[in-house]
Amino acid sequence: LVMEMREQGLSEVPDPSTFFLGDRDPAVSGSAVVMAVEGRRPFAVEVQALAAKSFLSVPRRAALGLDVGRLHLLLAVLEKRLRLNLGQADIYAKIGGGLKIQDPGLDCGIAAAVLSSFYDRALPENAVFWGEVDLNGQVRPAPGHEVRLRQAGRLGYQPVHADNCKTLAELQRRLFGKG
Repeated sequence: LVMEMREQGLSEVPDPSTFFLGDRDPAVSGSAVVMAVEGRRPFAVEVQALAAKSFLSVPRRAALGLDVGRLHLLLAVLEKRLRLNLGQADIYAKIGGGLKIQDPGLDCGIAAAVLSSFYDRALPENAVFWGEVDLNGQVRPAPGHEVRLRQAGRLGYQPVHADNCKTLAELQRRLFGKG
């Protein structure tokens, strides 16, 4: 149940599936839509990332709404498997709408948002991501795959997940023509 504060008080959001996208601008780099699942309910949420040149000897890493350890792990996999030099960049990631999500299916979307910011190129407007990324750079199926797929279709998104994008290298090639 998702509630929203209005002038009349709290009221239920009838279809929360896109409520957490807010006023998202799809033309901006570093923003990805992820089909998240909490409990049994799928909903689209924005994952934002910012990769900016660091002037510190140890670049900053920060995460809001997701586990910072998960972000560190994904950045290490991106560096190793895609041969990227992220060690010279401060990297920040957050979940839009003030949400805190533990869904392992966020991995693919976080990686896409980081790559989008790193290359400073927006992701396809109708793309939605999900999938767990392993230490070898493979994109694995996320729990609730079928409900995510149905919801993505219902909302008109083109899904990017483990069935149609098996590795981070393939994700990078597909989205940015690199690698």
